[in-house]
Amino acid sequence: MTSLARAADVPLSASGRLRAAARGAGAFLIWALGGIAGVLALTLLLPVAFHGRPLTVMSGSMQPTIMTGDVVVALPVAPLDVRPGDIVSFNDPGRGGKLVTHRVRSLRQVGGKVSFVTRGDANTGVEKWRVRANHKVSRTVLRVPKLGRALVFGRTRTGLLTLVLLPLLLLGALEIASIWKDDGESDDKAGA
Repeated sequence: MTSLARAADVPLSASGRLRAAARGAGAFLIWALGGIAGVLALTLLLPVAFHGRPLTVMSGSMQPTIMTGDVVVALPVAPLDVRPGDIVSFNDPGRGGKLVTHRVRSLRQVGGKVSFVTRGDANTGVEKWRVRANHKVSRTVLRVPKLGRALVFGRTRTGLLTLVLLPLLLLGALEIASIWKDDGESDDKAGA
């Protein structure tokens, strides 16, 4: 009988079963987090390949449709392809060029320009702005709830430290556990 067959026949102790369960749970957690990160990365990066851009919503002007902390993905379109009811992102001239994401209430072409009237769903006032007909505006095509909170947190000093130090500490702990495990196995072999 080989040593592998003998090792498989020996029942695990309670601590051995606990370690095996912890390893299995850890592996599952790592794969699950990796899968979630992969899906989110594809969701946000795929539109970038088509000149889209992810935008973090910082105000409640579009609630309940888009909440503070959501991420929206906006793709560039011709101004005349926009319809009333679409949600667009634009640099609001009335706010010093600040980027705003609001719903189109109306639009009309006047000469070589398209005039828009937009309003946030939670607002009472409107914005009036225009763009040349041959330029582009950004139309919202996707909303990822609450992801922006993590992105904004990641830009802070605490968030950056957390996102860098936490994985480093976890990797260090896993490496130390691996060294201890290897050291314990070599002691067991030396005693046998």
